[in-house]
Amino acid sequence: MRLTIPMLPPEEKYNYIKLNKTMDLQEDAYMANPTIAVMAGTHIDTEFGATLARNLTDHIISIPISNTPEEQTLFQTMDDTRRLQKIRDVISQHSDISCLLVYCNSLSGSVDFKSLSKECGIHIITPLDFYSHIATQYTSFGIITANAQGSAGIEKSILDENARARIYSISNLDWVDAVEANATPASIYEELGLREAIGVYEKLQVDCIVLGCTHFPYFQDYLQEQTKLACISPDQYILNELTKCL
Repeated sequence: MRLTIPMLPPEEKYNYIKLNKTMDLQEDAYMANPTIAVMAGTHIDTEFGATLARNLTDHIISIPISNTPEEQTLFQTMDDTRRLQKIRDVISQHSDISCLLVYCNSLSGSVDFKSLSKECGIHIITPLDFYSHIATQYTSFGIITANAQGSAGIEKSILDENARARIYSISNLDWVDAVEANATPASIYEELGLREAIGVYEKLQVDCIVLGCTHFPYFQDYLQEQTKLACISPDQYILNELTKCL
């Protein structure tokens, strides 16, 4: 765009041109390097999401909502209006972002991010988009989640697209705490009921096991070694969607 220079004294004209060229360079840099904000429940899953996004860009802002999984569960079950306003306030503090990745299943299920996306004029990606995408690819789903908010959001996303789907769900916040404590995948599987949960889904002969918490890709490879059932997570889908924002 050609710069229109107003009638100014020479020294002011120079400063005007210099300022506007600087602003143009900053705008060009922003367009060339769009910033992704990663919002999640705690610092740990926020960093998991940021690590995923770094496959595409280094321009990332991390936005953890809570300090612990327990605190995040309480946040997700608080009054709807207060919860929505908290998220709205956080988004308003980051007007320079080009895309928001909500890297938390249960948070995605407890806030209407589709409406927020329209309200704030920003593209928002959540794991729930993935479950809508795969809803018609399977008949029965065995879901493991952190809490009931995560289960409810995933169930709704699938049933909205496939009313005939059979959905089973097991939630356990202990698995999340163990991931945050850097426990080994083997100890999580053997000591915290994950083996038994997978056993239930094997007995029910579900089509797939859905890792319905963004902490759970931490043990996905180990889990897949323990069962013939397909263990799936939203990560690759999220990467594909983020690519469209860049």
